[in-house]
Amino acid sequence: GSDMRLRLESSYSYANYYFPDGRQRIWSIPEDVLPVDVSGVEDLVYLLWQNENKSATVALFQETARLTQFAPAVPISQPRQIVATETAVYVLDMAGERLLDFHPQTGKLQAIFQLPMVTAFTASPDGSQLLFAGKDRLYFWQQPSNSRFIYGGTTLLGPQPHDTAVWQTSTPYGWPITGNFRDLTRRDLQMPGAPRHYRLGVHQGTDFYWANDTPVYAVAAGIVIRTMLDYEQPSQAAFNRRRAQNLELGYTTPDNLDFYRGQQIWVLQENGFVARYAHLGGIAWDVVEGTAVTVGQQIGTVGNSGSPVSVNSETADAHLHFELWLDDIYLGQFLRPIETRELLEQLFFPSNSNYGRFFTNSIFSTPFSYPIRQNLGGRVIFLHFLLYIKPPPSKNAP
Repeated sequence: GSDMRLRLESSYSYANYYFPDGRQRIWSIPEDVLPVDVSGVEDLVYLLWQNENKSATVALFQETARLTQFAPAVPISQPRQIVATETAVYVLDMAGERLLDFHPQTGKLQAIFQLPMVTAFTASPDGSQLLFAGKDRLYFWQQPSNSRFIYGGTTLLGPQPHDTAVWQTSTPYGWPITGNFRDLTRRDLQMPGAPRHYRLGVHQGTDFYWANDTPVYAVAAGIVIRTMLDYEQPSQAAFNRRRAQNLELGYTTPDNLDFYRGQQIWVLQENGFVARYAHLGGIAWDVVEGTAVTVGQQIGTVGNSGSPVSVNSETADAHLHFELWLDDIYLGQFLRPIETRELLEQLFFPSNSNYGRFFTNSIFSTPFSYPIRQNLGGRVIFLHFLLYIKPPPSKNAP
Protein backbone atom coordinates (compact mmCIF):
# COMPACT_ATOMS: atom_id res chain seq x y z
CA GLY A 1 0.00 0.00 0.00
CA SER A 2 0.93 3.68 -0.03
CA ASP A 3 2.22 3.46 3.56
CA MET A 4 4.64 0.62 2.81
CA ARG A 5 8.27 1.38 3.58
CA LEU A 6 10.95 -1.08 2.59
CA ARG A 7 14.68 -0.97 3.25
CA LEU A 8 17.27 -3.19 1.59
CA GLU A 9 20.52 -3.36 3.55
CA SER A 10 22.67 -4.77 0.81
CA SER A 11 25.96 -4.57 2.71
CA TYR A 12 24.78 -6.78 5.57
CA SER A 13 22.28 -9.00 3.69
CA TYR A 14 18.97 -8.20 5.32
CA ALA A 15 15.77 -6.30 4.55
CA ASN A 16 13.26 -4.38 6.66
CA TYR A 17 9.53 -3.84 6.28
CA TYR A 18 8.29 -0.86 8.30
CA PHE A 19 4.58 -0.71 9.20
CA PRO A 20 2.68 2.58 9.70
CA ASP A 21 2.12 1.75 13.39
CA GLY A 22 5.85 1.49 14.06
CA ARG A 23 6.20 -2.30 13.87
CA GLN A 24 8.78 -3.79 11.55
CA ARG A 25 9.80 -7.10 10.04
CA ILE A 26 13.35 -8.06 9.33
CA TRP A 27 14.63 -11.07 7.44
CA SER A 28 17.96 -12.33 6.21
CA ILE A 29 19.07 -12.64 2.61
CA PRO A 30 21.41 -15.47 1.57
CA GLU A 31 24.98 -14.37 2.30
CA ASP A 32 26.39 -15.68 -0.99
CA VAL A 33 24.24 -13.39 -3.17
CA LEU A 34 24.34 -9.70 -4.08
CA PRO A 35 21.06 -7.91 -3.21
CA VAL A 36 19.91 -5.65 -6.05
CA ASP A 37 16.45 -4.24 -5.29
CA VAL A 38 13.25 -4.71 -3.29
CA SER A 39 9.58 -3.91 -3.92
CA GLY A 40 6.26 -4.84 -2.35
CA VAL A 41 2.47 -4.77 -2.44
CA GLU A 42 0.55 -4.89 0.85
CA ASP A 43 2.24 -7.62 2.91
CA LEU A 44 4.00 -9.25 -0.07
CA VAL A 45 7.66 -8.35 -0.55
CA TYR A 46 9.72 -9.23 -3.62
CA LEU A 47 13.51 -9.35 -3.50
CA LEU A 48 15.81 -9.28 -6.53
CA TRP A 49 19.36 -10.55 -6.12
CA GLN A 50 22.28 -11.73 -8.21
CA ASN A 51 23.77 -15.18 -7.68
CA GLU A 52 27.44 -16.12 -7.76
CA ASN A 53 27.11 -17.48 -11.32
CA LYS A 54 25.78 -14.06 -12.50
CA SER A 55 22.21 -15.30 -12.89
CA ALA A 56 19.53 -13.48 -10.89
CA THR A 57 16.67 -14.59 -8.65
CA VAL A 58 13.34 -13.02 -7.71
CA ALA A 59 11.99 -14.28 -4.38
CA LEU A 60 8.63 -13.61 -2.74
CA PHE A 61 8.34 -13.13 1.04
CA GLN A 62 5.34 -12.74 3.32
CA GLU A 63 6.16 -11.66 6.85
CA THR A 64 9.62 -13.24 7.05
CA ALA A 65 8.90 -16.50 5.23
CA ARG A 66 9.76 -17.16 1.61
CA LEU A 67 6.80 -18.36 -0.51
CA THR A 68 8.15 -21.04 -2.80
CA GLN A 69 5.08 -21.11 -5.06
CA PHE A 70 6.47 -17.94 -6.66
CA ALA A 71 9.05 -19.51 -8.96
CA PRO A 72 9.95 -17.70 -12.20
CA ALA A 73 11.48 -20.09 -14.72
CA VAL A 74 12.92 -17.45 -17.05
CA PRO A 75 16.69 -16.88 -16.82
CA ILE A 76 17.47 -13.36 -15.59
CA SER A 77 20.77 -11.63 -16.33
CA GLN A 78 22.29 -8.24 -15.43
CA PRO A 79 19.41 -7.30 -13.09
CA ARG A 80 18.67 -3.64 -12.46
CA GLN A 81 15.31 -3.02 -10.81
CA ILE A 82 12.08 -4.64 -9.59
CA VAL A 83 8.62 -3.04 -9.28
CA ALA A 84 5.70 -5.00 -7.83
CA THR A 85 2.08 -4.12 -8.68
CA GLU A 86 -1.31 -5.70 -8.11
CA THR A 87 -1.26 -7.52 -11.44
CA ALA A 88 2.41 -7.94 -12.31
CA VAL A 89 5.93 -8.05 -10.93
CA TYR A 90 8.19 -6.23 -13.37
CA VAL A 91 11.93 -6.95 -13.50
CA LEU A 92 14.32 -4.80 -15.51
CA ASP A 93 17.28 -6.89 -16.66
CA MET A 94 19.81 -7.25 -19.50
CA ALA A 95 21.34 -3.96 -18.32
CA GLY A 96 18.14 -2.08 -19.10
CA GLU A 97 17.37 -3.69 -22.47
CA ARG A 98 14.56 -5.98 -21.32
CA LEU A 99 11.56 -5.92 -18.98
CA LEU A 100 10.02 -9.15 -17.70
CA ASP A 101 6.39 -9.30 -16.53
CA PHE A 102 5.73 -12.05 -13.95
CA HIS A 103 2.45 -13.14 -12.37
CA PRO A 104 2.53 -11.82 -8.76
CA GLN A 105 1.48 -15.13 -7.20
CA THR A 106 3.19 -17.81 -9.28
CA GLY A 107 6.03 -16.06 -11.07
CA LYS A 108 4.70 -17.29 -14.41
CA LEU A 109 5.98 -15.18 -17.31
CA GLN A 110 3.19 -12.96 -18.63
CA ALA A 111 5.06 -10.78 -21.13
CA ILE A 112 8.48 -9.65 -22.36
CA PHE A 113 9.35 -6.11 -23.37
CA GLN A 114 12.48 -5.42 -25.41
CA LEU A 115 13.64 -1.90 -24.55
CA PRO A 116 15.85 0.75 -26.16
CA MET A 117 18.24 0.85 -23.15
CA VAL A 118 16.51 2.47 -20.19
CA THR A 119 18.03 3.29 -16.82
CA ALA A 120 14.94 3.09 -14.60
CA PHE A 121 11.17 2.68 -14.70
CA THR A 122 8.06 2.90 -12.58
CA ALA A 123 4.53 1.47 -12.78
CA SER A 124 1.06 2.43 -11.62
CA PRO A 125 -0.28 0.44 -8.60
CA ASP A 126 -2.51 -1.70 -10.83
CA GLY A 127 0.31 -2.36 -13.30
CA SER A 128 -1.51 -0.92 -16.28
CA GLN A 129 0.78 2.05 -16.89
CA LEU A 130 4.56 2.01 -17.30
CA LEU A 131 6.99 4.91 -17.51
CA PHE A 132 10.58 4.36 -18.64
CA ALA A 133 13.52 6.72 -18.26
CA GLY A 134 16.10 6.59 -21.05
CA LYS A 135 19.34 8.50 -21.27
CA ASP A 136 17.68 11.60 -22.70
CA ARG A 137 13.95 10.95 -22.92
CA LEU A 138 10.92 9.45 -21.19
CA TYR A 139 8.91 6.57 -22.71
CA PHE A 140 5.24 6.01 -21.88
CA TRP A 141 4.00 2.47 -22.44
CA GLN A 142 1.23 2.38 -25.08
CA GLN A 143 1.39 6.18 -25.38
CA PRO A 144 3.84 6.81 -28.24
CA SER A 145 2.64 10.37 -28.65
CA ASN A 146 3.86 11.08 -25.11
CA SER A 147 7.34 9.65 -25.62
CA ARG A 148 9.42 12.77 -25.53
CA PHE A 149 12.79 14.32 -24.97
CA ILE A 150 13.32 16.01 -21.63
CA TYR A 151 13.43 19.75 -22.25
CA GLY A 152 13.95 22.76 -20.05
CA GLY A 153 17.00 21.62 -18.12
CA THR A 154 20.65 22.45 -18.36
CA THR A 155 22.33 21.27 -21.56
CA LEU A 156 24.75 18.49 -20.69
CA LEU A 157 27.97 18.45 -22.67
CA GLY A 158 30.64 15.75 -22.71
CA PRO A 159 30.52 12.33 -21.02
CA GLN A 160 27.82 11.79 -18.42
CA PRO A 161 28.30 9.71 -15.25
CA HIS A 162 25.22 7.52 -15.81
CA ASP A 163 26.38 6.48 -19.29
CA THR A 164 28.37 3.30 -18.71
CA ALA A 165 29.70 3.46 -22.29
CA VAL A 166 32.18 6.18 -21.32
CA TRP A 167 34.08 3.64 -19.21
CA GLN A 168 34.66 1.15 -22.03
CA THR A 169 38.38 0.91 -22.79
CA SER A 170 40.89 -1.39 -24.45
CA THR A 171 43.62 -0.44 -21.98
CA PRO A 172 44.85 -3.55 -20.12
CA TYR A 173 44.19 -3.40 -16.37
CA GLY A 174 45.71 -5.26 -13.44
CA TRP A 175 44.45 -5.71 -9.88
CA PRO A 176 45.72 -2.99 -7.48
CA ILE A 177 46.62 -5.32 -4.60
CA THR A 178 47.25 -9.00 -3.97
CA GLY A 179 44.47 -11.13 -5.47
CA ASN A 180 42.14 -10.62 -8.42
CA PHE A 181 38.67 -9.38 -9.33
CA ARG A 182 37.05 -12.21 -7.36
CA ASP A 183 38.23 -10.39 -4.24
CA LEU A 184 36.08 -7.36 -5.01
CA THR A 185 34.22 -6.34 -1.85
CA ARG A 186 30.69 -7.70 -1.50
CA ARG A 187 29.65 -4.77 0.70
CA ASP A 188 28.02 -1.92 -1.17
CA LEU A 189 29.08 0.55 1.53
CA GLN A 190 32.64 0.03 0.29
CA MET A 191 31.65 0.87 -3.30
CA PRO A 192 31.30 4.23 -5.08
CA GLY A 193 28.09 6.08 -4.27
CA ALA A 194 27.77 4.78 -0.71
CA PRO A 195 26.88 7.38 1.96
CA ARG A 196 29.49 8.59 4.42
CA HIS A 197 27.40 9.87 7.31
CA TYR A 198 30.31 10.89 9.53
CA ARG A 199 31.27 13.61 7.05
CA LEU A 200 27.89 14.13 5.34
CA GLY A 201 29.23 13.01 1.99
CA VAL A 202 29.38 10.27 -0.61
CA HIS A 203 32.04 7.63 -1.15
CA GLN A 204 33.70 8.08 -4.55
CA GLY A 205 35.85 4.98 -4.75
CA THR A 206 36.20 1.27 -4.08
CA ASP A 207 37.78 -0.04 -0.90
CA PHE A 208 40.22 -2.96 -0.95
CA TYR A 209 40.78 -4.29 2.54
CA TRP A 210 44.18 -5.87 3.11
CA ALA A 211 46.75 -5.69 5.92
CA ASN A 212 48.73 -2.56 6.59
CA ASP A 213 51.86 -2.26 4.38
CA THR A 214 50.41 -4.57 1.69
CA PRO A 215 51.91 -3.55 -1.69
CA VAL A 216 49.78 -1.34 -3.95
CA TYR A 217 50.24 -1.76 -7.70
CA ALA A 218 49.43 0.52 -10.63
CA VAL A 219 46.30 -0.82 -12.33
CA ALA A 220 47.34 0.56 -15.74
CA ALA A 221 50.24 2.33 -17.39
CA GLY A 222 50.38 6.11 -17.19
CA ILE A 223 52.11 9.26 -15.98
CA VAL A 224 52.16 10.28 -12.31
CA ILE A 225 50.49 13.68 -12.01
CA ARG A 226 50.30 13.93 -8.20
CA THR A 227 52.21 12.27 -5.39
CA MET A 228 52.15 13.30 -1.73
CA LEU A 229 55.65 12.33 -0.64
CA ASP A 230 55.69 15.00 2.09
CA TYR A 231 52.40 13.92 3.70
CA GLU A 232 52.14 14.45 7.46
CA GLN A 233 49.65 12.87 9.83
CA PRO A 234 46.95 15.42 10.79
CA SER A 235 46.10 16.08 14.42
CA GLN A 236 42.80 15.31 16.12
CA ALA A 237 42.09 19.04 16.12
CA ALA A 238 42.42 19.11 12.32
CA PHE A 239 39.88 16.31 11.98
CA ASN A 240 37.54 18.11 14.39
CA ARG A 241 37.71 21.33 12.38
CA ARG A 242 36.90 19.50 9.12
CA ARG A 243 33.98 17.68 10.69
CA ALA A 244 32.56 20.89 12.18
CA GLN A 245 32.71 22.54 8.76
CA ASN A 246 30.94 19.59 7.13
CA LEU A 247 28.16 19.71 9.73
CA GLU A 248 27.75 23.47 9.32
CA LEU A 249 27.53 23.27 5.51
CA GLY A 250 25.63 20.00 5.33
CA TYR A 251 28.06 18.34 2.93
CA THR A 252 31.75 17.51 2.41
CA THR A 253 33.59 20.25 0.53
CA PRO A 254 36.09 19.18 -2.19
CA ASP A 255 38.98 20.40 -0.01
CA ASN A 256 37.78 18.39 2.98
CA LEU A 257 37.21 15.33 0.80
CA ASP A 258 40.79 15.55 -0.40
CA PHE A 259 41.87 15.78 3.25
CA TYR A 260 40.05 12.54 4.08
CA ARG A 261 41.77 10.69 1.23
CA GLY A 262 45.06 11.06 3.08
CA GLN A 263 48.32 10.26 1.31
CA GLN A 264 47.65 9.82 -2.40
CA ILE A 265 49.03 9.06 -5.85
CA TRP A 266 47.27 10.16 -9.03
CA VAL A 267 48.13 8.56 -12.36
CA LEU A 268 46.94 9.84 -15.75
CA GLN A 269 46.39 6.69 -17.78
CA GLU A 270 46.85 6.29 -21.52
CA ASN A 271 43.07 6.09 -22.03
CA GLY A 272 42.52 9.49 -20.39
CA PHE A 273 41.27 8.13 -17.07
CA VAL A 274 42.89 9.29 -13.84
CA ALA A 275 43.46 6.64 -11.17
CA ARG A 276 43.63 7.87 -7.58
CA TYR A 277 45.21 5.67 -4.91
CA ALA A 278 44.33 6.93 -1.42
CA HIS A 279 44.73 6.15 2.32
CA LEU A 280 48.26 5.05 1.51
CA GLY A 281 50.74 4.09 4.20
CA GLY A 282 53.72 4.92 2.02
CA ILE A 283 54.83 5.79 -1.53
CA ALA A 284 57.66 4.15 -3.47
CA TRP A 285 60.76 6.37 -3.64
CA ASP A 286 60.83 6.40 -7.45
CA VAL A 287 57.17 7.42 -7.88
CA VAL A 288 57.35 11.16 -8.42
CA GLU A 289 55.34 13.59 -10.52
CA GLY A 290 56.11 13.31 -14.21
CA THR A 291 57.44 9.76 -14.12
CA ALA A 292 55.88 6.88 -16.04
CA VAL A 293 54.53 3.79 -14.30
CA THR A 294 53.65 0.44 -15.83
CA VAL A 295 50.73 -1.86 -15.09
CA GLY A 296 51.59 -4.03 -12.08
CA GLN A 297 54.40 -1.78 -10.84
CA GLN A 298 54.42 -1.30 -7.07
CA ILE A 299 53.78 2.35 -6.33
CA GLY A 300 53.00 2.33 -2.60
CA THR A 301 51.59 0.43 0.35
CA VAL A 302 48.21 0.08 2.04
CA GLY A 303 47.59 2.34 5.04
CA ASN A 304 44.88 4.32 6.80
CA SER A 305 46.02 7.91 6.22
CA GLY A 306 43.15 10.38 6.12
CA SER A 307 40.84 8.08 8.11
CA PRO A 308 39.69 9.50 11.47
CA VAL A 309 41.08 6.40 13.24
CA SER A 310 44.57 7.17 11.93
CA VAL A 311 45.05 9.67 14.77
CA ASN A 312 45.30 6.87 17.32
CA SER A 313 46.51 3.93 15.22
CA GLU A 314 48.63 3.39 12.13
CA THR A 315 47.00 0.06 11.31
CA ALA A 316 43.30 0.29 12.28
CA ASP A 317 40.93 0.17 9.29
CA ALA A 318 43.85 -0.06 6.86
CA HIS A 319 42.73 -0.39 3.24
CA LEU A 320 43.35 0.94 -0.25
CA HIS A 321 40.80 3.47 -1.46
CA PHE A 322 40.83 3.43 -5.27
CA GLU A 323 39.05 5.93 -7.52
CA LEU A 324 38.86 6.16 -11.31
CA TRP A 325 38.01 9.54 -12.87
CA LEU A 326 37.23 10.89 -16.32
CA ASP A 327 37.33 14.68 -16.26
CA ASP A 328 35.12 15.60 -13.30
CA ILE A 329 33.12 12.37 -13.00
CA TYR A 330 34.07 9.21 -11.15
CA LEU A 331 33.37 5.60 -11.99
CA GLY A 332 30.19 4.60 -10.18
CA GLN A 333 28.70 8.10 -9.97
CA PHE A 334 24.88 7.92 -10.18
CA LEU A 335 25.06 4.18 -10.87
CA ARG A 336 23.63 1.24 -8.95
CA PRO A 337 26.20 -0.88 -7.10
CA ILE A 338 25.48 -3.80 -9.44
CA GLU A 339 26.30 -1.60 -12.45
CA THR A 340 29.56 -0.44 -10.88
CA ARG A 341 30.54 -4.03 -10.12
CA GLU A 342 30.02 -4.99 -13.75
CA LEU A 343 32.17 -2.09 -14.91
CA LEU A 344 34.97 -2.99 -12.51
CA GLU A 345 34.93 -6.62 -13.59
CA GLN A 346 34.97 -5.60 -17.25
CA LEU A 347 37.96 -3.34 -16.60
CA PHE A 348 40.03 -5.73 -14.52
CA PHE A 349 39.15 -9.05 -16.10
CA PRO A 350 37.09 -8.53 -19.27
CA SER A 351 37.33 -12.14 -20.51
CA ASN A 352 35.67 -13.38 -17.32
CA SER A 353 33.04 -10.67 -16.90
CA ASN A 354 30.46 -13.03 -18.42
CA TYR A 355 28.11 -10.28 -19.51
CA GLY A 356 26.47 -10.30 -22.90
CA ARG A 357 23.44 -9.09 -24.77
CA PHE A 358 20.61 -11.48 -25.43
CA PHE A 359 18.95 -9.74 -28.39
CA THR A 360 21.94 -9.32 -30.69
CA ASN A 361 21.74 -11.24 -33.96
CA SER A 362 17.99 -11.67 -34.05
CA ILE A 363 15.02 -10.40 -32.11
CA PHE A 364 14.23 -14.02 -31.35
CA SER A 365 17.63 -15.05 -29.99
CA THR A 366 17.12 -15.43 -26.22
CA PRO A 367 18.62 -17.02 -23.14
CA PHE A 368 15.96 -19.71 -23.31
CA SER A 369 16.75 -23.20 -24.58
CA TYR A 370 13.80 -22.76 -26.94
CA PRO A 371 12.71 -19.99 -29.33
CA ILE A 372 10.42 -17.29 -27.97
CA ARG A 373 8.15 -17.55 -31.01
CA GLN A 374 7.54 -21.25 -30.43
CA ASN A 375 6.87 -21.11 -26.72
CA LEU A 376 5.34 -17.68 -26.26
CA GLY A 377 2.88 -18.08 -29.05
CA GLY A 378 4.26 -15.86 -31.78
CA ARG A 379 2.16 -12.85 -30.83
CA VAL A 380 4.70 -10.12 -31.56
CA ILE A 381 3.69 -6.46 -31.55
CA PHE A 382 6.07 -3.76 -32.78
CA LEU A 383 5.47 -0.45 -31.07
CA HIS A 384 6.94 3.03 -31.08
CA PHE A 385 10.02 2.15 -29.08
CA LEU A 386 9.98 -1.45 -27.96
CA LEU A 387 9.18 -5.01 -28.84
CA TYR A 388 6.42 -6.58 -26.78
CA ILE A 389 6.05 -10.36 -26.76
CA LYS A 390 3.05 -11.74 -24.93
CA PRO A 391 2.39 -15.42 -24.19
CA PRO A 392 -0.92 -16.90 -25.36
CA PRO A 393 -3.63 -17.34 -22.71
CA SER A 394 -3.51 -20.66 -20.87
CA LYS A 395 -6.50 -22.59 -19.63
CA ASN A 396 -4.54 -23.43 -16.52
CA ALA A 397 -3.28 -19.91 -15.90
CA PRO A 398 -4.42 -18.46 -12.57
